[in-house]
Amino acid sequence: MAKVMSVDSNLCLRCGLCASMYGDNFELSGVDGSAVVTSQNDIPEDMVGMCPAGAISINEVADEVDFPATNQDAESDDKAA
Repeated sequence: MAKVMSVDSNLCLRCGLCASMYGDNFELSGVDGSAVVTSQNDIPEDMVGMCPAGAISINEVADEVDFPATNQDAESDDKAA
């Protein structure tokens, strides 16, 4: 399982704590000033607790996602055969 960090821009206070402490992972958006994740490398797991608004989360996701074949995919395979 891989870990993915995200920021809830609705909760973000735009204080810049995450960007100042972990500039390799966060920056402030030029649009609304909320924090944006810029890198998933070396995820600073302590940021979840340090964010004063609780806007940062880290979730585990599957390394690979297998999508079921669609009917169109099956038809393409039949024509190729």
